[in-house]
Amino acid sequence: MAIDFFSSIDFNQNELQFPVVHKVGTAPSSPAAVAGQLYYNSSSNTLNFYNGSAWISVGGDITGVTAGAGLSGGGTTGDVTLAVDISEFSDVTPANGDKLLTLDSDGSTEQLTTLAALATLNAGTGLSASNAVLSVDASQTQITAIGTITTGTWNGSVIASAYLDADTAHLSGTQTFTGAKTFTDTLALTGTGRITGIDTVSAATDAASKSYVDGQTYDDVSNANLLSALAALESSGGAADENIVIGADSGDTIVITGNLQVSGTTTTVNSTTVDLNDHNITLDSGNSTSAVVDGAGITLSGGTGDDATFTYNASATAFEFKLGASYESIKVDAVIANSLDVESDVDVNGTLEADAYTVDGIALDEFIQDTVGAMFTGNTETNVSVGYQDGDGTIDVTVPDAETSAKGVVELATSAETITGTDAARAVTPDGLAARSVVATIAQASLTDDNIAIINHALGTADVTVELYDMTTEATVFAQVSRTSDGTTASTNHISVDFGRAPSNDIRCIITAHNGATSVTPTYT
Repeated sequence: MAIDFFSSIDFNQNELQFPVVHKVGTAPSSPAAVAGQLYYNSSSNTLNFYNGSAWISVGGDITGVTAGAGLSGGGTTGDVTLAVDISEFSDVTPANGDKLLTLDSDGSTEQLTTLAALATLNAGTGLSASNAVLSVDASQTQITAIGTITTGTWNGSVIASAYLDADTAHLSGTQTFTGAKTFTDTLALTGTGRITGIDTVSAATDAASKSYVDGQTYDDVSNANLLSALAALESSGGAADENIVIGADSGDTIVITGNLQVSGTTTTVNSTTVDLNDHNITLDSGNSTSAVVDGAGITLSGGTGDDATFTYNASATAFEFKLGASYESIKVDAVIANSLDVESDVDVNGTLEADAYTVDGIALDEFIQDTVGAMFTGNTETNVSVGYQDGDGTIDVTVPDAETSAKGVVELATSAETITGTDAARAVTPDGLAARSVVATIAQASLTDDNIAIINHALGTADVTVELYDMTTEATVFAQVSRTSDGTTASTNHISVDFGRAPSNDIRCIITAHNGATSVTPTYT
C-alpha cells in the first residue's frame, strides 16, 4: 500500500537516491494524469511520461527486435542477440549444384561452395577405408549388418553412434545384436550403452555366457546363490569389524517381511524419521533386578552442548527432567496433583485461585490490613479498608477521598492542569491524560477548491504533533500542516491542513500537545 502525499515535496536540491517509478501494466487513469507525470509500463518494459495530452515512451520508437526466417533470438530490452537457426529450414535432397557457406582459410572472406566442389576436394583423402562401420535400422536400436567405409562413400542403411576402429568396438545407446557376432580384443561402451544377445566375445574380454552392460559383467543371482552369498557376507577386504553398506541410493526402501533381530551390542539408526506401530516401548528389558534401575530413561543428544534427560531416580522414587546436571523446566497446559511442594520461587502470570490464602500462617486479608494500611498511612489504623473476596482472586483496597496533600494521600490533577503539564504534586488520571489530545474528522465533501481545513484544537501551544490517516483505508497520509488560524497568522490554538489535491475519502486528524516537555538546547557543528 502506497503512502498518500497531498502536498508537493521540496527536496531543497538534495538527492533522491534509488527511486523506482510506479510500475503498472497499463497507463494510470485515476486520478487523471497531469503533465510531467511518469510511470513504468511493466507489459512493454518502457518508461513513459505524460505531455499534457498523451503518454509518450521515453525510449523512442524502437520497441523490439524480432528474429526473421532462419534466425533466432531478438528481444525488447537490454542487449539483443540474433543467431542463425537451421531448424527454421526444411529438409531437401542435396544436388551437386547446391552450395554451402564457407570461410576462406585465411579467415578474411566468406564464400559459397558447391557440394560437387567439396566431393572433388575430398576425393582420395576422406574417410579411411580401414575403418568398419556398424549399420543399424532407422530406430537406431538393432544392429543388422557390418559394412565398411570406402573413399568418400558410406555403405549400409543408417549409421548410428556405433563403429569399429582397429581392435575396439564402440557402442552407445541401446543396441541389440541379431545372429552370431564375434568381437576381438576390446568391447567399449559409452553413455548408457547396453548390449544384449552377444554370442561370442574373445577370451581377451570375458566368457561368452555373460551379459555386458556399461562395460560390467554380472553373475547368476538365483535365490539359492543369493542366500549362500548373504550367509557369507563380510567386508570387501575380508577383515573383521568393518562396515557393510547395503544400497547406494538413500531414497531406496529395504523391506524385511519377517522379524528382525540384531545380536550386536550397538544399534545405530541415522534416519530423520522413525515410525513404529508398537504402542508401548520397553527400555532395559534385560533388567534382572526387582526394581527399575536407577538412571533408566531417555536421553536427547545436545550435540556439542549438554544432553537433555528424562530418567528415574530410584533413591528419590521420582522422575527427573535435566539439562546436563541441572534440572530443566516442564511446560504443560495444566498440572493435576494431590499435593504441590515448591522449594523455590513461584511465578504466576494468570489467575491464582484457592479456597483460602495464608501468609506465614496469617490469613491474607488480615496480612494486607496490617501491611497495606501501614504503607498508605504510616500505621495500621483503620482509615484503610481492605476487602478480601474469597475465591474470586480479587482484593479491594479503599483509601479516603484525596482533597489535601496529607501523608500517604495523592491529589488528582484536573484536565486543565494535565494540559499545562507543569504540576509535579498531583497524579494524572486517564481522563486527564486524554485531554492532551484532540481528534477531528476532515470531511472530504466539505473541502473547497483551496483544499484547506482549519482546526481549533484549543490546546494553548504550538508544540503539537499532528497525524493524518484515511478513514476508509486506515492508512497514514501526509499533507502540509501549519500552526496558523488562517494559513498565514500564527496561532497556539489552531492548525491549518493544506491538502493541495483533494483526498478520496474523509481524513481523521489527531493533534497531541506537548506542554511541559523538557526543553533542551541543541549543539551545532
